[in-house]
Amino acid sequence: MAVPMASQRQVSRGVGGFLLAIALGATAAADEAAVLEQLEQSRAKYTTAEAWAARRRQLQTEFLKGAGLWPLPPRPPVAAIVHSRRQYGDYSVENVALETFPGFYCTGNLYRPAGRKNLSPIVLCPHGHFKPLGRYREDQQIRSAHFARMGATVFSYSMVGWQDSRQTTHDDPRVLALQTWNSLRVLDFLAGLPRVDAERIGVTGASGGGTQTLYLALIDDRVQVSAPVVIIYPWAAPDGCRCEGGLPVMQEARTNAIELAAAVSPRPQLLISAGKDDPTHNFPAVGLPFVQHMYGLAGAAAGLRSVHLADEAHDYGPMKRKHVYEFFARHLPIEPDGFLAPQKSKAAGLLVEDLTKIRIETPEQLEVFSSAHPIPPNALSGSEAVGEAFEKHLEQLRQTSARRAGTIRVDQAPPARYAPKDAGDEDEALLFTPAGFEKAGVPKVASGADAGLLEIVVRNGAGGRPTHCRVNVVGPDGDYYEPARGPLKQYGLTGLWPQAGWGNRRGKGPIRYLGRFFYCNGTDTVAVPAGVVRVEAWKGLEYRPASMTTLVSAGGTQRVEIVLERTASMVEHQYWSGDPHLHLERRDEQDDERILALLAAEDIRFGVTLAYNEPAGPYAAFLEAMDSPQLRGLGKRSIAQRDGCTVLSGQEYRSSQYGHLNLYLLDDLVAPGQSYNADEWPPFGDVAARARRAGGVAIHAHGGYAREIYADVVHGAIDGVELLQFGVYREIGLEDWYHMLSAGFRVPATGASDYPACRKLGDCMTYVWSEEAPGMESWLRGMARGRSFFTSGPLVLLEVDGKRPGSQINKSGAGPHAVTARVRVRCEVAPVTHVQLVANGRVLRAMEVPRSVGQGQWLEMDATIDLEKSAWIAARAYSLSSQGTPDAESHTNPIYVYVNGRPPYEQSSLDRLVAAIEEQIAVHKKRRFAEQPRVVAYFQEARDTLMKIRAAGGMATGEGP
Repeated sequence: MAVPMASQRQVSRGVGGFLLAIALGATAAADEAAVLEQLEQSRAKYTTAEAWAARRRQLQTEFLKGAGLWPLPPRPPVAAIVHSRRQYGDYSVENVALETFPGFYCTGNLYRPAGRKNLSPIVLCPHGHFKPLGRYREDQQIRSAHFARMGATVFSYSMVGWQDSRQTTHDDPRVLALQTWNSLRVLDFLAGLPRVDAERIGVTGASGGGTQTLYLALIDDRVQVSAPVVIIYPWAAPDGCRCEGGLPVMQEARTNAIELAAAVSPRPQLLISAGKDDPTHNFPAVGLPFVQHMYGLAGAAAGLRSVHLADEAHDYGPMKRKHVYEFFARHLPIEPDGFLAPQKSKAAGLLVEDLTKIRIETPEQLEVFSSAHPIPPNALSGSEAVGEAFEKHLEQLRQTSARRAGTIRVDQAPPARYAPKDAGDEDEALLFTPAGFEKAGVPKVASGADAGLLEIVVRNGAGGRPTHCRVNVVGPDGDYYEPARGPLKQYGLTGLWPQAGWGNRRGKGPIRYLGRFFYCNGTDTVAVPAGVVRVEAWKGLEYRPASMTTLVSAGGTQRVEIVLERTASMVEHQYWSGDPHLHLERRDEQDDERILALLAAEDIRFGVTLAYNEPAGPYAAFLEAMDSPQLRGLGKRSIAQRDGCTVLSGQEYRSSQYGHLNLYLLDDLVAPGQSYNADEWPPFGDVAARARRAGGVAIHAHGGYAREIYADVVHGAIDGVELLQFGVYREIGLEDWYHMLSAGFRVPATGASDYPACRKLGDCMTYVWSEEAPGMESWLRGMARGRSFFTSGPLVLLEVDGKRPGSQINKSGAGPHAVTARVRVRCEVAPVTHVQLVANGRVLRAMEVPRSVGQGQWLEMDATIDLEKSAWIAARAYSLSSQGTPDAESHTNPIYVYVNGRPPYEQSSLDRLVAAIEEQIAVHKKRRFAEQPRVVAYFQEARDTLMKIRAAGGMATGEGP
């Protein structure tokens, strides 16, 4: 902290006996008059929210230039050394060194909560110039440990040249750049940890730690809440410690610490000042009015708080900590109940700091590098070596970024197109013609003297036990043979839906070899014609299909064993499979046993069986009157589980005019006990609103049938759309889904089979990302948040700046803003031939893969994207059959990048939604029923909303669906 020399001795007495050391000796007194003049000029010049936003962007840029960090390059993952974990009741401590650039280490201590149930927010705790102990000080340890007890993941780290971070001295000419870079890399490291919420990040420190807090909050929008303590005062001179004012971070822009604090707006910020011999003694009168005014101009007055402690000194004492705890608990937020150890499952309000529950450790316990843990041999030493390596590293990152970012601009990419070819007779033959034969096989049951018996055992490679699976038995005649009986026999792919059999709906995808299969529990006996017989075993999308050929003699018995290996485990990537649209009746416990066996055979961890009104339109809300009746109840009370599979019952609410609506997590049918015409009133927006108020989830089925869904999206009335089904993107298709996203609306999409009105159970699925093994409710809510990809085969992992689908990345400033996308694709059941990275409906990068290498291995594609404005970014992987019809298909939900807080916006996309709603208005104006005016008004209101967005040039900052 740049403290005036006149007050230096007095301040040092106020920090509990620890000396406040000021690097480089004497510092010049702050020019208060000059600062006040700067503030007055700024207030007079920046009089609108837009003008102040432009000034904030300028201040961010000028700081980075002054610190020598402009342009700030994209950063690779940070390497960490972590050791010596200690557990103290409801929190733990670890010693950590982050290699922030090759050979240079930032040292600190990681505090984590124990017994947490939800994702943990992140808190960074830099320390100030408090000698002799720095981050080893008691108040630093107390703050870090208590935040962890509250439920945060906390990193307390050393300034350059302090404690065990002594590769160069604290008066290094580049110390400001080094420390700011370290803070950025600390944030990168913490945001990538498991069990954290990277969208809830706070930073706080006092004195020089308050300066680091201010600077990090200024330049990195990932910081959502900040609290610089005893540091904001009329300070603009380049005097004092080099890590604060030693470089021209304020001169070019003619700014000061007070204006920089205001530039943290609109994000919540707590400013704490002290009156006892402290340079912040007059902040309430001198600096606070300006900061308050600018926060108000940014529309964020409620997010600013100032606390002045007139009788306290220059430290981070108990009263200051109490105010920070309260502010962070409110604005991050931190919720104690979800994080306390199991024995403290409930807490009333804010957790009070209890020093009896916090262990004060010795410096020897806290230090990262010691004789037991020596610093790595590549560690740099000395200012010259550190500076040279740092500049080289920055230049390499910038060159790499320039090479990669220069190849992709969203506005220069071609539009995505999707026009699937309809399946025909040749596709039917492809589905059922086994390898080595020229005609489609038919299902049979063998008998007679010329038959033999085939004993089949299919084991799971993970444990060697027989496993539920799907089996084709191909006889020497090219036909398919099935058991004469069995508990799952009726579900075999033997007929043609809907006339007979389960599944096999003609004309639907995915178009690839399926064969006439049967389901089994891992062991079965099949009578087959004598001769060469092939057994093919399948299990969902993560297991590699396996087959075995054997010779069966007439009247003999032949045993075959096949091992299925899970070669693409998605749980390892924290994705969990599900099919949320099944029509299997649940009348009794035996039905549940069969359903769970079917889910296990297709490796579907979460399945939802739906009752529905048939025909669509007439509606009688009685379970017994429904098709696919769910007589074991609905919602959470209907959950049944076995061997890692879970089933829940829900409802498909059907109208021939508005579409079909899948309703989850409701304890009863819509309008229980009532009968009416669902083609008239209410519209789906009303039904979905009722369902959501009751804690349910409402998803438009079958691509919304391209009907009411457009209005419901604008009204924000639904939780998503079932898009991938029958191997294709249904009704609204990819292009209208893209238009919804590009108009600024978040519309999570899902994949589901609609079994048995499809090819087979689980032919389209949704994979939901969850940090922990989810239950049925959390899986469905994750699906409704778009934390997923949906697929008929390819497994697609997308990350943008380390974020997964459904996440939001915030950027500020004029741009361009570089983000790094990574796509990984693997498919076990079919070759992937095309991988696309898509943003705002445009294909940014495409990769074509030969069929010979597109199956059974990971395909990877990286790209750095330059964004001038807000965007959504997603990934798609697919392949076509030999007839050009849809085979394997997969798409992620988007990751959203908001620039200056605004949702993505393309006027052409909004115009498409307007046209679609106008088509629906015309349809309903022609109808005659009592509630017709109200229905037309519902659609008209959605159109009016779109026209307002159009007139404004997109949704405003903070506005959104």
